Amino acid sequence: HFGVGKMIFPALDMLGFETYHHVFRGATYEGKVFGSLAHKAMEAMAEAEKSSGLKVIYHRPGYTFPIMVRLLKKNEIVGMNADGMTGTEFVEVPFLGGTMDFPTGPARLAAVGGSPMVPVFGYHDGAAAHRLVIHPPVEVAADTPEHVESATRACSLLLEQHVRNSPWAWWTWRCANPHHARAPA
Repeated sequence: HFGVGKMIFPALDMLGFETYHHVFRGATYEGKVFGSLAHKAMEAMAEAEKSSGLKVIYHRPGYTFPIMVRLLKKNEIVGMNADGMTGTEFVEVPFLGGTMDFPTGPARLAAVGGSPMVPVFGYHDGAAAHRLVIHPPVEVAADTPEHVESATRACSLLLEQHVRNSPWAWWTWRCANPHHARAPA
């Protein structure tokens, strides 16, 4: 959800890194309320993704995690947004002067898949160019609460640095300022 997130995967592909892109479709759940509109929007987005040639893994509870683990164990690259609200477990992290919950799924996936997390941020670089900032890998030594929390915090710290430097580039729907932060326990 930072910068030109949709361009990160085509850019990595152009650089020779074949990736699988994990996609959560809010419209899947909105379909319960906005049936025909959500269905048409999902059809159009799925068609655009198919025609792009990119490998997309659509989120399905109980199904997606094992598929992504298998891909990682085959040394494939799996990408996902790590600042979303999708997940079952979260870590509360100091963020932009308040706190924010970050999903632990990406770190757990890395630990179980035996792979590091590689934070990548995409920026607009002029009217028709993009720039990727690829950080050193964040290792997740084991699928334990301590290691998963540590890796999640390390990645959220990088996101915070990018948001502070380029707040215009953070496309999120959540607020992380002190006025909306959770009260300390």
